[in-house]
Amino acid sequence: MSWQPIIKISLSNAYRFDGSGTALAKSFRDAAGPGYLHSATVEMVFNPSDFSGNELLLESGGTKTGMSLSLNGSVLCLFNRYNNTTEAEVEFDLAELTPLRRSGFIHMVGVMDIDNDELYLYVNGELKDQATANGNLVEWTGTDPAGLGCANGAAAYPGATPSKFSGDIAILRLYSSVLSAEQVQGNYLALQPQKVLPGTVIMLQ
Repeated sequence: MSWQPIIKISLSNAYRFDGSGTALAKSFRDAAGPGYLHSATVEMVFNPSDFSGNELLLESGGTKTGMSLSLNGSVLCLFNRYNNTTEAEVEFDLAELTPLRRSGFIHMVGVMDIDNDELYLYVNGELKDQATANGNLVEWTGTDPAGLGCANGAAAYPGATPSKFSGDIAILRLYSSVLSAEQVQGNYLALQPQKVLPGTVIMLQ
């Protein structure tokens, strides 16, 4: 399928971040090859320890060019910057979810559509925000190393770089293409436990 990720971290158990550790990576540009100049999608499944403080979930690029995914209190934010200028920002307040849907792992997808100069943010399979960039959504990363749950050197973020993330991250997928709304929802539904209808007999070998 065309939306197979180019980078994938998918574990039977989640990574635990205690707010002080680091998970550093090489530049996503190096992993994606020329894909950093084209549209991309980032997908993450995470469970924050709480909804306080300003914490960094993911960043790729430097202070002048790149993207960052952060959690400011309960507000999830995807931010893009190019050549030291804010290009686009999308956000969603997780407090708007029902207590049940925000009490465990949360599925998010951020789409950086360079061809159409748009940024999209999906939460639990639903589109929550979109924004048109300032006409220059050219790159979503750079040559700088990336950080998971922390900044690896520098983060493309407005203002002071957020603190390290506290909580769990179970899945990180990076796609060198734009995922459609149907594909995003399909990925979310694939994470859900299968329900057995009443009266169904399950045969165990």
